[in-house]
Formats: sequence, C-alpha cells, structure tokens
Amino acid sequence: MKKRLFTLLLISILCLMSLTPAYAETAQRYVHDEIGILSSEAAEELEEKAQDLFQTYGIKLFYVITDDTEGKSTVAYAEAFYNNLKNAKNSVVLVHDSEESRLFVYVGGRAANLFTEADTDEMWRAYNEKEYYYDGIAAYMDEAAKQMKAKNVEPSTHRQHPSRLVDRANLLSADEEKALVEKLNEISKRQQCDVAIATVNSLDGKTAEEYADDFYDNNSYGMGEGDDGILFLISMEDRDWAISTYGYGITSFTDAGQEYIMERVQPLLSDGEYAAAFQNFTKLCDEFLTQAKNDEVYDYDNLPKEPLSILWIPASLAVGAVIAFLVTWRMKRKLKSVGIQASASNYEKEDALKLTEQTDSFLYRHVESRKKPKNDNNSKGGSSTHRSSSGRSHGGSSGKF
Repeated sequence: MKKRLFTLLLISILCLMSLTPAYAETAQRYVHDEIGILSSEAAEELEEKAQDLFQTYGIKLFYVITDDTEGKSTVAYAEAFYNNLKNAKNSVVLVHDSEESRLFVYVGGRAANLFTEADTDEMWRAYNEKEYYYDGIAAYMDEAAKQMKAKNVEPSTHRQHPSRLVDRANLLSADEEKALVEKLNEISKRQQCDVAIATVNSLDGKTAEEYADDFYDNNSYGMGEGDDGILFLISMEDRDWAISTYGYGITSFTDAGQEYIMERVQPLLSDGEYAAAFQNFTKLCDEFLTQAKNDEVYDYDNLPKEPLSILWIPASLAVGAVIAFLVTWRMKRKLKSVGIQASASNYEKEDALKLTEQTDSFLYRHVESRKKPKNDNNSKGGSSTHRSSSGRSHGGSSGKF
C-alpha cells in the first residue's frame, strides 16, 4: 500500500514539474502589493480584471504600491519597473509611492501612442479619488478601459507604432508639434526608417547616450525586420543632446554624418529655436537616407557641399569687373610713349637676319616620379557602435548645447 502511494506521489510530482516551465513563461502578476494592503481575494480579483482587459484590448495594466523606491524618484522607479518587465512592452504602469504619497502613470511601448498625458492624468485621478485601495485600483483600470474603448482599440489593432515625437519638456507649441509629427511620419514611412525626436527634463542619472539607447529600445522604435531608425534626444536639465541609431540607421548616419548634422542643428538649440532645430534635423535625416539608398553614404570624404548663395553671382561679377579695370588701366599707362602705327615696318631693319641652315637637336629628358599617397579617409569613416543596456548594438553620438 505504501509503495503504491509513493508511486502515485512521485508521478504527481513529475507531472507538476512538467507543467511548471509552461506556467512560468505565461504567468505574470499585474498587481504588485509590496506593503500588504490587499487581501489575497482582492488581489486575485484585480489580477483577473487586468487579465480580462488585456484579452479585450491587448494592453497590459500594472499597479505597483511600495514604500521603498530604492532612492529613485517616482518617475524613475516607474520607468525602471517597466524596463524590467518581460514580454510586456505595451503596458501602462501606475506606481504609488506610499512613503512620499506620490503617484505616477508610466506608459511605454506601442501603448505610448494610445494615451496622451491628459489620459494618464485621468487614470491616476480615478485611482486617487477612491477611499479604499481596491476601489482605486479598479477605478484606474476602468478609466484605462474607458479610454481604450473610446479609441476603438482591439487586440488585432493595438500594435500601433510609437509616436515619433515625444515632447515631455514641452518645448513646442501645439501647431509646431503637429507640423513636426506629420513630417516625421511622412519621412519615416517613405524611407522605411524611423526618424524620431524626444525631449525630456532629466536623464534620471543616466548618460545622454544611455538614455537615448534605452528610449529607443524600450519604446519599440525601428521599422522593418532590422528595426531601422534614428532617435534624437535632448534633455533640458544639463542641456544634453544625443543621437541613437540602429539597424540601417547605423549605416546611413556615420560618425562624420552625425557631426555634420549637429553642426547645423546645435546652434539653433543653443538659441532656443527648438522647432527650427527639429525641422532642420528632420530635413537632414531625409537627405542622408536618400543619399545612402541612391549613392554612397555621406562620410568624411563625401559630405554634402553647401550651396552658394545667389548673392555670390553679382558680387563675383562686380569684383571681376573691378580687377579687370585696374589691370587694363595699369597696362594702358605704361604704353603712353608708344604711338599708333599702321604697320611694324618702322621697327624692322632690312637684311638684319638671314637663315642659312636649320636643325633641331634633342638635348635631354628629365622625368621625376613620386609614389602616390594612399587615401586614409577610409580608416576614419563609418560608424562606431556600442552596446545598450539591453545588449543591442547602437550607433550614435552625444554632446551639450
């Protein structure tokens, strides 16, 4: 009897072990109660609610309450939580820092194209207006569902492309933002290579290069199988800028090409002409992508030539006319002692020269050869790359404005 029970127990354990990996891959908690405010029954009900909403709309809604943000701001903690998620890049994360009584809603991945800042404000307000935590979490999820329903979001269509302009620093007016988004979308779709711009207030302790790379990766930028694209980021806290390239973007925008672009964009940033700077950046990206596809990529040895101003034409004619006048006037002055003659007979002496024999003699030849120097530009050209925090290979550059 004992032997039979032992056999049945062993079989049960083996069956559970065989199921565990599959469960580990698919199971994901939506509600992260780190201070124990919810009963197990309440947490389970909210888990089911979040799962149902995901099945309906294809967007994952997370809730986190904590009293320890590990020294980070609420914003940085929410972003770090999102970055650590597995298979959940199209998500909304509401973080409640109970220690500081702060709320923040982080929207990432392709879900960032669905919700505006006003939308996320409504989500945390819905949560904050409720007296009890359970009711607040449910209200937050209901508000998100309400907005997704109004936007006609369905699981088959929710995978929208992330916005190619994210102006968190509020540097652009509504009209400037609209015009820039239209231009970025048109160029990206025509070139089949993402051209995106992001502005932030702070880098949250990262370097500009790290922040730009993570912003590109975490928000799922890139077109085609190679996730081709270029992202231009500026941070207002210490006036940093960074360019992150990926896929065909690394090929199209060499180190020299990025330097050329920023020489024409950085002065506008320094003067606070942000709309003009972004429009100029977008225009140059279009030119570089066209050059890369139709000819040799722009690099050290073949950067675009600046067109001459039309004012150079009359200026050149005027300068040429002045120089010609001065030269001829000076020559004329030297010829004052010479009179006009009908022929040159007065200068000739009869029988002064008589040729009796003519010969041509080759004396010598001197040939000097020198070794042609090799073009070393190729050793400088191309794009340098580095690894982002996700392990992907990016190109790019950074600096101050």
